[in-house]
Amino acid sequence: MKNIAFFLLFTNTLLAQIVSPFYPVKELPNGNNDYLTQTTFYEFNFVSVNHQNFMIYDFEMGLNDDKSISSIKKGKGHIINAFIERSAMERGLKELIFDYKVFTTDSVFVIESLKITGSPSMVLKFYVQFWETNLNFDNVNGKEIVTNRHIQDRVSYSFNNGAPSIDVKNTSYGSADDFIIDYRKKKASYKLRLKQKDIDDKKSQQKLDSVKKINDVKRNTNNESFIFKVVKKKRKIIIEQVKSWVPSKRKPADFNLREKINNYFKNKEKGEYILKVDCEIIYDKLDKIDFKIEQYVKPLFGM
Repeated sequence: MKNIAFFLLFTNTLLAQIVSPFYPVKELPNGNNDYLTQTTFYEFNFVSVNHQNFMIYDFEMGLNDDKSISSIKKGKGHIINAFIERSAMERGLKELIFDYKVFTTDSVFVIESLKITGSPSMVLKFYVQFWETNLNFDNVNGKEIVTNRHIQDRVSYSFNNGAPSIDVKNTSYGSADDFIIDYRKKKASYKLRLKQKDIDDKKSQQKLDSVKKINDVKRNTNNESFIFKVVKKKRKIIIEQVKSWVPSKRKPADFNLREKINNYFKNKEKGEYILKVDCEIIYDKLDKIDFKIEQYVKPLFGM
């Protein structure tokens, strides 16, 4: 398969969380190179797009479809991206070849290691500029290997007697299986944290809603008090409003107070009463009512 763009269809890593040793955190570019990222055990799509953008915008090189191939069996294998100078497409001069050793997890390709070969000057230039490093050529023999680190990556530049190459391997995981076990643990832990966060957020929202409701009720709660003279006779109850304890625009009839007072006095002794009625009104509706006899005068004669 020559068109590597096929592999970019697996996932849009620019918008979603990516498979990485630091899941769910996506490593941010650092230094002067906006495309610098850890290579090993990162999602292929994320890393290869960074490499490709660096080649296009910093090296002015483009993909060579004729040499960009893949060899995948049972989710493992190699993906090769070959780059060539744009001005030299026909002559085939100065190229860089990225050989990604990959495996799959979560239906995406993940890089286990990377080997870069190609035109000696371009291999050296990429090593120095992409990883922002320097090489000291003093007392270097033809087979010497120079290494540097980027997060978990060990990046080795081998001189190879004039045929240099770059090898990128991971320093934290012994194998792809080790990574998959660790990644799945982190992913499961992240899902639990998200679930707990969702529960906590709902509780917080419920608390806010409850406080809001209480405050709303308070804002719409009024207390009204009425004073009545009540005469309890043998066959009837006479109710006469004396005054409102607190000035009110409402009338006893608004809350059927006379009916409630009648019920309240059904089992009371005959006589004259001064009755205070406290009302709690919420949203213009009677919510609570309290009767308090302020004064009672026994009848001198039968009523």
